[in-house]
Order: sequence, then structure tokens, then C-alpha cells
Amino acid sequence: MLKQKLWLFILVSGLYLVAPAVSANQLTGKINQVGCHIEKDMCFVYIDVEIPNEASQCIKNDSLRWGPEVSNSASVAHSIMLTAMTAGKRVTFGGVDQGCFSGYSTFIYLKILN
Repeated sequence: MLKQKLWLFILVSGLYLVAPAVSANQLTGKINQVGCHIEKDMCFVYIDVEIPNEASQCIKNDSLRWGPEVSNSASVAHSIMLTAMTAGKRVTFGGVDQGCFSGYSTFIYLKILN
């Protein structure tokens, strides 16, 4: 019986370690694409982690979007993402459940992980 409990503990622990880093308000993953629409004044990022539907009430959840009308730091966020993508680093996007930007999921902060 003890052996079965030990194996169950190892299995559950292993699943926790390999599961994608997704919570209700944070997404952590690598950036696949990042860019900006010139005419729409909107930037986008695609990451290797699925954006869960429950993370936001936005219509479109295939990418995260942001722009200068939301924050003066829009270009800074874009630079941070380009740096992370070029270096192959993972990024955490926080506040993904806090609202939408033009119908897409958005974020409040981001940070590059080591």
C-alpha cells in the first residue's frame, strides 16, 4: 500500500513539473511570433502556450494584443518580447484575465525568465 502511494505521489509530482505554466492570471512560455500592425496601432504576440478560454472573456484567444492607447509602454513591451524571442528565453505575461484589447486577450505586465 505504501509503495502504491509513493508511485501516485511521484506521478502527480511529475505531472506538475511538466505541465505548462498557466494560471488564471499568468501565462509562461516562449514567444513564437511578435509584431505590430501599422494601420491599426496594435501589436501582437503568439506564444507556445495555449491561452485558456477562462483566462479572459475576450472573443479572440489565439494571441495577446496591446497598443499605445492602453499604455505608453507599448513599445517597451515590444522590445522586451523581441529580446526574449531572440535569446530563446521564456516570458511570463501577467494579468491576462484582466481585460481585452480590441477583442483579443491582453496583459498587464511581462517579465523575461532566466
